[in-house]
Amino acid sequence: MLATLSAAVAGVAVLIPAGVSATSFTYQISLTESSSFMVYSGQSPSFRGSLTPPSDDPSIAWNSVFVAVDSVNYLASVSGIGPTYSFYLGGLDPTSPPVGVHSVVAKYLSPNHGWLISAPLTLRVDKSTPTLSCSIDNFANTYAPGAHLTIIVSFSNTNVAVDIQNGTFSFIFAGTRTFTFANLKANSAGDVITSTPSVTGIYQAKCRFSGTSSFNSVEERLSTPTIIVSGNHRPGGIALYTNPTPVTHGPMITWEVIVYAGSGLPTPTGRIALRIGGAYTYPIALAAAGRVTFRTVAPYVRPSDTIRVFYYGDRVYAFASATFPLTTHPIPVTAAATPTPAVTPTHGPAAKPSPTPGPPTSSPSPSDQFNAVTVLASSNGPSSPGGSSALYWVAAAASLTLIGLGSGQAWRRRRRRRASA
Repeated sequence: MLATLSAAVAGVAVLIPAGVSATSFTYQISLTESSSFMVYSGQSPSFRGSLTPPSDDPSIAWNSVFVAVDSVNYLASVSGIGPTYSFYLGGLDPTSPPVGVHSVVAKYLSPNHGWLISAPLTLRVDKSTPTLSCSIDNFANTYAPGAHLTIIVSFSNTNVAVDIQNGTFSFIFAGTRTFTFANLKANSAGDVITSTPSVTGIYQAKCRFSGTSSFNSVEERLSTPTIIVSGNHRPGGIALYTNPTPVTHGPMITWEVIVYAGSGLPTPTGRIALRIGGAYTYPIALAAAGRVTFRTVAPYVRPSDTIRVFYYGDRVYAFASATFPLTTHPIPVTAAATPTPAVTPTHGPAAKPSPTPGPPTSSPSPSDQFNAVTVLASSNGPSSPGGSSALYWVAAAASLTLIGLGSGQAWRRRRRRRASA
């Protein structure tokens, strides 16, 4: 049985085990905290205190002083030589108290008088705000209306796993109309299944987590935020012209790319990009006539290199590409009679992208030195990360694939699958 006896120090309780002396005695125990609040799973405050045990106690044992949060005891380290000792607790590792307000006391186990307890302090634990990341597992350059999307969700900036099964996810696609798919649960793999909008268009996509009793709600753009929902028709063809020709490194070259409409379909819009060897341009917007003209110096080329033109599609047309030799046709006076090389449509999903890198900041080697691209004719202007008229060739290792869309998009690293390009 335990009995309670008021000690000589006001506001301090003494818990006396059966058989322990309950005679009058004097002691002091105090506690301070470095902060009265913390974030769930975050850095906890530290605790310091002093203890003057009863005079009839022997020297205090190393494992006799604790800091208790509610009913959970944390062993404190004791230092000093009596009659007054200091004790310290650096934090509440390894577990965090749950969200809410908690009582904190210092406790000393006296061999003669039982538990001696300090006056209580309060500790408030607030919800944590994690960093959310959402990426598309089955990435494609264009999607059919209502296509299923598997979204991989992950969290960082937290020391413990987020209890996602206790929350829900929403996905917002903003275009000419806004579509929201809400109250979705993650599956056992931690993925969330949603759908693309039912209406074709170009959308900016965000994901939102509702939060739980321990974590705040959080919202973030998808790692590839621009989603094209398309009729996925095949373009009529892609043509490439240059002045001068053939393409070599050194002279300033004027390039013209034309994406032709399919039979009975409107003029293609959207963006194109070029690849030569291991180098890509950033995406460039087509003009109203489905063409764009720009100037740049080609990268270093080998005789076996080819020129690959990528068209990213729009709400009518699917992603497509075409390959050309270095000896191109010169830019004609009129494009009406120009040949239309066959288009290579994309089959299956492209590689899943990683977060967008910016333009290269380090000095490339001579074999990777590329000049800026100046757009001469485009309806929407270039799609450079900085929004200027200067686009860049970027060195592309074997692990890079070109899938960028919209302002701020660059080339992405491949993950899981290789692109059909």
